[in-house]
Amino acid sequence: QSTVLFFFFFFFFFFCLLLMYFQSRTGRRGNNVTSAGSCVFGSSAGFHLDVEVDWFPSWTTKENITHRSVPTPTVVRFRVLADERGPQLRRQRYHFNVSSLDRDGLLGAELRILRKRLPDPHRASLGPGGGVSPCLRLYTCASGKQQPALLQTKSLDDLLGFSSRWEVFDTWRVFKGSRNLRNQQLCFELEALEHRGGRSVDLRALGFARPGRTNKEKAFFLAFGKSKKHDLFYNEIKRRMRRTQVRPRCHRRRLHVNFKEMGWDDWIIAPLEYEAFHCDGVCDFPIRSHLEPTNHAIIQTLMNSMDPESTPPTCCVPTRLSPISILYIDSANNVVYKQYEDMVVESCGCR
Repeated sequence: QSTVLFFFFFFFFFFCLLLMYFQSRTGRRGNNVTSAGSCVFGSSAGFHLDVEVDWFPSWTTKENITHRSVPTPTVVRFRVLADERGPQLRRQRYHFNVSSLDRDGLLGAELRILRKRLPDPHRASLGPGGGVSPCLRLYTCASGKQQPALLQTKSLDDLLGFSSRWEVFDTWRVFKGSRNLRNQQLCFELEALEHRGGRSVDLRALGFARPGRTNKEKAFFLAFGKSKKHDLFYNEIKRRMRRTQVRPRCHRRRLHVNFKEMGWDDWIIAPLEYEAFHCDGVCDFPIRSHLEPTNHAIIQTLMNSMDPESTPPTCCVPTRLSPISILYIDSANNVVYKQYEDMVVESCGCR
């Protein structure tokens, strides 16, 4: 009981501190999300490259915090799938597998793309209109009869000498307009247009070149939702309780067998008792080598550690047994001395 209370208050206190920290940061951040059909000037909504794990929703600001309830920080991050072949100079597509995303309680979604600092800032010149901030436009991808939908338009400034930053696009409309979205993949398309004339701009000249990016520099998709009572810290507390409560790792334990107490002493002469031993304990990952796991047991244990709900754990069972000799009276009242195999556990393992 005391262990349960300790973990509960520890995680509750940590959660409160985390929420206060994020609220203080987002309360100071300016809101630069623009409407889908306009292109405004101003500082670009983004984050410096060093701010790698800033996953809190960008829309939790002073201006809209009164109109939209701030969710508890339940955040799911999806990595972009492999880049499409081709240069993608004028339009870039970003694909995400969201088959594991729980739509229930979803409160927001964002696409974040890193705009890298250019080695030569003058490459950002846009011809005769150089120096004029271009517009970035994010669409959904065309699919079958479904036409692409404009999700957001925003302007870029500080083209000369800008530092690397994450450009943030609000993609909540994708889910807001279709609650029963069944697509296993999301696809977004990015393009840049001159503010004057509307000509397409080479995305490489704006810092969006994709080849050679590390995993930390690739675009990612964030989904924000409410925490359920049985999720997040609650599950972690339960898991830790199970680990600390209880059973040790798989090993051999004593099991004393008394034939007299079993009522078998009327036909068993000797021995009237012996140590049979038995196997007990958990087979968790990584399995110790002395438990002599099979290849199948290793794979099953690894799968269980990643998803306990779908894969059961392996079992702690005898791996080597030895015989004992028993003197007894058979059904014809003959005295028989016989060796019985597999009566004593010599070692245990995970199977």
